Amino acid sequence: MIELLHTIEASVQQVAAEACSLIQVPPFVAMLHPDDPAPWFNYAMPIAGLETAAANLPALRQVFHAQQRQLRFEWTRELWPELEAILRDAGIKVDHINPQMICLPEQFKPYHNPAVSLRMLTTADDLAHYRQVTRLGFGDYSAISQADVDSLHDALTDGWRYAMATIEGELAAVGGYKPTSLGVVELVAIATLPAWRRRGAAASLTSFLVADHFANAGKLAFLFAADAIAQATYAKIGFQQIATHLAATEE
Repeated sequence: MIELLHTIEASVQQVAAEACSLIQVPPFVAMLHPDDPAPWFNYAMPIAGLETAAANLPALRQVFHAQQRQLRFEWTRELWPELEAILRDAGIKVDHINPQMICLPEQFKPYHNPAVSLRMLTTADDLAHYRQVTRLGFGDYSAISQADVDSLHDALTDGWRYAMATIEGELAAVGGYKPTSLGVVELVAIATLPAWRRRGAAASLTSFLVADHFANAGKLAFLFAADAIAQATYAKIGFQQIATHLAATEE
């Protein structure tokens, strides 16, 4: 399992390297987006033994502050069990704990609610509306800018695979993934509008994305479940928890 978890972390770094600057401050690598300050685009993860972690936190903090980013960490507890205590001693508290789940081809249980229509997003679609649904699904009511639209357009051009789930002609759920050379992908930004929840939109969309990945020689899909309801939804289509994902942000 440890080798598999390291492969998953390697796939995360591979995708991040396409959009972010990767700066090594042993035993961490800082992944910093040049334009977008969103926390999920800017964080550090451990990549080596943690013997020097506490001593090198000031240098890592300086790297983040130089880019006007808040110091943040993401890691797998089972790979780096000591990190939580190291950060706590430095006054940095864990703010997210999520089940890390995987699905292999032999575990996959396709699901589709016939009331949900599914297809891939294209650059010809209303990208502003797609971005808005993503934000609203996560409780973010901020306005969509042209930069948000351009970013999504660029992502599609760069090979990201985003899906659309519609119910009664309305966009209900969204989400996507970026193929990697490892055949291991993370399903990200899976969100459902509140009005369409409990209708099978998220499960249908997730299943659609996993099927697309496996149809293109994918080996494994993984994700982080936001809560128990999401975890049960993903389990229905074959995802199983193998680890715990943690995040911590310095205030």
